[in-house]
Formats: sequence, C-alpha cells, structure tokens
Amino acid sequence: MHGVFCALGLAVLLCLPAEEWHHGDHSPIHDPGFCFLIYETKPSGSAHASPIGTLDQFGLNSLQLSLAKLVGVPARLVKGGDENTSPPGS
Repeated sequence: MHGVFCALGLAVLLCLPAEEWHHGDHSPIHDPGFCFLIYETKPSGSAHASPIGTLDQFGLNSLQLSLAKLVGVPARLVKGGDENTSPPGS
C-alpha cells in the first residue's frame, strides 16, 4: 500500500488452516504447517485513496481501505523446543 506505514504491536490472533465444504465441493488442507499471525497496528500516514480489487473463493470484489488496525503475515507452525526452531539467542 503506497503511503501507508504502521508499527506492529502484539500478535492477537492465529489463523489456522481449515478444510472447507461448499456446495458439495471439498477443499482439503494443502499445508497443515501454514498459518497467519495477526498483529495489532499503530498506524501513521493516511488511508489508501482508491479501491483495491481482490479475488478469493467469494469471487471478484472491490475494497475501500481505511487505516489498518490489524495486519496478517504468513507464518509456519513449528514444534516448540526443537533445536532448529528456537529463537536466536535462546
């Protein structure tokens, strides 16, 4: 988003993959380790002026953005305590 900046606050939500059944169609989980972490934001700057187009399972849509209150970032689920997944310096 051009001209919009924010600082990340605390992680407040964890979005996990889920199976979906819609009108008889089944969408399985393709990557069980994939997730999104949702952070609170401390916005500065202004909102995006023009609408943003999106394409998802609900079809083609248009969104008018305002200042971000939450932001989602892709993440991986890992087993806690593994040597390879410990935070640096721990």
